[in-house]
Amino acid sequence: IQVIMGLSGSGKSTLLRHINRLIEPTSGEIYVDNENVLKMTQSELREFRRKKTSMVFQKFALLPHHTVADNVAFGLTIQNIPKNEALERSTKWIERVGLAGYESHYPNQLSGGMKKRVGLARATIMNPKIILYDEPTSGLDPVTSRNIDNLIIKLNNEMSVTSVVVTHDLIS
Repeated sequence: IQVIMGLSGSGKSTLLRHINRLIEPTSGEIYVDNENVLKMTQSELREFRRKKTSMVFQKFALLPHHTVADNVAFGLTIQNIPKNEALERSTKWIERVGLAGYESHYPNQLSGGMKKRVGLARATIMNPKIILYDEPTSGLDPVTSRNIDNLIIKLNNEMSVTSVVVTHDLIS
């Protein structure tokens, strides 16, 4: 787990978005598995984002018209995994993040902490090599923040994944 910490507006989220080229860097190099991300073609970049990296966004980025199960399964469905298999795998990850019983709920029916857990499940279901966390505990109360931090550590250890966490919270 690599933590990038700094004040609001210091460029932490921008740096995170450079790693997966959601924002194009103007110079430098970014290597993942000895491959320069900045030299990837659009199709190589698309595969990199689908298979090697996932991101948990600060503002949830959940699809409001999709259920929790569909939000978690989204990455699998765009990879043409059959819907029933994607939903079966989604259910397992929903249980792993502590949201069993909420599969048919919509994002507007969830608390902030629950939405963060959906984002964690959606990122981890893809079994990436790298998970980018942009302020994963922002806007949450201290107890929920601690629970999300512990869940990130637990999932990181179980999956042996590289996690890059951006935060301005000294507690995280």
